[in-house]
Amino acid sequence: MKILVIPDIHENLVFLKYILGYEKVEEFDKIVCLGDYFDPPQGTIADDQNLQQLAGTLMGLKEIHGDRLHLICGNHDQPYYAIKAAFAKKGEGPEKIACNWLPQTTVPRAVLINRLWDEEFWRQLEVAVLLDGWLFSHTGIDFAQGAYAIVEDGDVQLRIWPQSWLGEDFSGLRDLAVTSSLRDNGSS
Repeated sequence: MKILVIPDIHENLVFLKYILGYEKVEEFDKIVCLGDYFDPPQGTIADDQNLQQLAGTLMGLKEIHGDRLHLICGNHDQPYYAIKAAFAKKGEGPEKIACNWLPQTTVPRAVLINRLWDEEFWRQLEVAVLLDGWLFSHTGIDFAQGAYAIVEDGDVQLRIWPQSWLGEDFSGLRDLAVTSSLRDNGSS
């Protein structure tokens, strides 16, 4: 099985489009997005238009790829769902939930997301997925917006994004796959 693993996006549509354009997506058996679709990095201005484009792009990808695409729910995604639920409670006010997370996690941004993502779409987000002996979840090594991975036949290939925060030390690895057998191949 060949799996494309996309790390935290944090509203970086350029990073997502790079991966989808660079890799031949149709050659992958599965695509796993590891969550944190929302909330740009600290110090970055939250752009509502970009937010809507990203939410729409993820919906479109799910429509195109169906069960081939697994969307994991990250900790930066959960507050927007919680805010949605808080709207139903009278007197509680979603402001209390939003202001305790991050400055860019706001009620107006939640409204934008929830206009696109209905309950059915939210329910498609997974906590974790087990594929070909690999457990994928929203936890582990953080290569957010710096690298992504391809898992094939028990090997992991780390691919560095050329515009990555990982810096010059990794720039020569863009087309060189760093391969490491991480699975127990039965020899132990």
